[in-house]
Amino acid sequence: MVALTAVVLSGVLAAAGCRGASPAPAPLRPAWQPAVLPVPPGPPGVPVVRDAAACMGRFYAAGAVRDAAGGTRPALWSSADAVTWSAAAVRAVSFYGAQNVLYAVACRGRSVVAVGAKSGGVHGNPRVSAWRVAGGALVEVPAEFEVFGGPEAVAVSRVAGAPAGWLVAGSRVAGAAVWSWSPPDGGPLAVTTPGGTSTPDPSGVPGRGAAPGAGEPGAAELEPPAALPELAGDGRGRTTAHDVVAVPDGWLVVGDLLPPDGTGFLPVAWTSTDGRGWRRWPLPSAGAGGAAGGDGGSVRRVVLAGAAVVAVGPAGAGFAVWRRAAAGWELAARFGAAGPEGATGGGGVRSVVGLAARGARVVAAVSGDGAAVWSSGDAGSSWRPVMVPAERDGVSSVVVGDDRLVLFADGADGFRAWSTGFTKLDS
Repeated sequence: MVALTAVVLSGVLAAAGCRGASPAPAPLRPAWQPAVLPVPPGPPGVPVVRDAAACMGRFYAAGAVRDAAGGTRPALWSSADAVTWSAAAVRAVSFYGAQNVLYAVACRGRSVVAVGAKSGGVHGNPRVSAWRVAGGALVEVPAEFEVFGGPEAVAVSRVAGAPAGWLVAGSRVAGAAVWSWSPPDGGPLAVTTPGGTSTPDPSGVPGRGAAPGAGEPGAAELEPPAALPELAGDGRGRTTAHDVVAVPDGWLVVGDLLPPDGTGFLPVAWTSTDGRGWRRWPLPSAGAGGAAGGDGGSVRRVVLAGAAVVAVGPAGAGFAVWRRAAAGWELAARFGAAGPEGATGGGGVRSVVGLAARGARVVAAVSGDGAAVWSSGDAGSSWRPVMVPAERDGVSSVVVGDDRLVLFADGADGFRAWSTGFTKLDS
């Protein structure tokens, strides 16, 4: 018998604009099927999963193998059924790359890219690496330190794929930033920035070791991004980008803005057709009374849910849901707490660790004083808690592929994958 738990923060679902708390929604109780992630060849350790993706009937889990002393090495697992998993071979080319923990992964068709990091150096800052799958192996993409690090570095957050290429969202000292890779499959991997497009050497990057194997895309000499108008901070405040998603007309990035004289964050989104020119969209504040001067919420994850874009982030005592439809952006709901009018959800640091969708059904994995999974069947308008396996440290990521919902949870013997039917989650 699998032990299940549903960690529900004080208070419950509150739709945007609703006064007072609603009765607690009954939790969903799906039947979960467990699966073990194998330890890749090499030194012993336990699997750690930080992110997941799914494309064309295949699931990918990205993370690391952690040994008893706390040392790590990057790892990527894949599965066709979410039950039987296999680990990819790893080809690191840098000292810190060989110790990376992969924390963001994206796929497009059969192509897979990931971002990982390992703290190190004199100041202990994260040493970030980009990765791609080539020839069945996980291969580090060589890059100079200043591409993701250096004096302008702040954070490298999430990655998304589209027919036009790949986009990484993050932040520099100047504010929100993106790293853009193109073209897609069929040619050398190049990187576009406001300064232009780098010219990849089809035989590999000079001075970086052996060339890629036959038939693989060449590695590119990555460049750090420049500050882009509207995306970067300006007189309106400092911007931060947390996530990115491909949409039919280009890219959509979400994050927050800290006004110069503000006491809290304001939710923001940006759109671009090419990854270079950006338009900023202030989102409705999730603060008390919609006040712009307080904490209006920070958008941490975003997903395409049918024809709508659904974004989730911490706000007040719980979590807020923003939705973009034909009429524009709206504050669609709150969950995990009753919002400004209700009880608080405790003192834990609230974060969104996973967001996945298929059609109008959306699943969010969040953490605060504990961890919880919430589900919406109407593109974010209403939410119900989901009973999940009672693992030691909660859920680290969720992903949807075909009709399977897969979550990854940390247990006493390392991370495991748990899967269940998705479209009939509440039946």
